[in-house]
Amino acid sequence: MHALDPDENSRWIYRLMIDRNHQGRGYGRAALRALMAHLHSLPGGPSVALGVDPENVGARRLYASEGFVETGEVIEVS
Repeated sequence: MHALDPDENSRWIYRLMIDRNHQGRGYGRAALRALMAHLHSLPGGPSVALGVDPENVGARRLYASEGFVETGEVIEVS
């Protein structure tokens, strides 16, 4: 899922999930790249933000390898 906020000129990847039985096969990377291409085709600023569970080391590694930088910002969702 993703969101575009034209008022703030921002784009967010809210959630990207690959079934546990299919992880480690490149599906997450392919999905992320396709989603990034889509988001960059939309009007708005060049940056894309995302949220990730700090304990999900595999996802954090994937995002870092695709150019995302951890900012340390924490948003609590109840």
